[in-house]
Amino acid sequence: MSACERLWQEAKRKSAAALEGAAAAAAETEAAESKDGQRSVRFERIEEEGDAAFHRCFAQRVKGQGFFTALGRQAQGLVGRLPAR
Repeated sequence: MSACERLWQEAKRKSAAALEGAAAAAAETEAAESKDGQRSVRFERIEEEGDAAFHRCFAQRVKGQGFFTALGRQAQGLVGRLPAR
């Protein structure tokens, strides 16, 4: 879904920028290494937030898609064929 894809691409762009900043800082002084750790944490946070935003977006929009009901029936049919424990 394009709306969700845009969220994901924006998060990837931001996290890549944060990671580039971390790599540049690693080549500098000890004080910069502290900033490098902060940038790495920022990179991870941005990626996690982007992933969560993408999944929320998808979950909100998927139920309105035509394929969703058929997919649910197909999944239920597969579960119904599993042997009982």
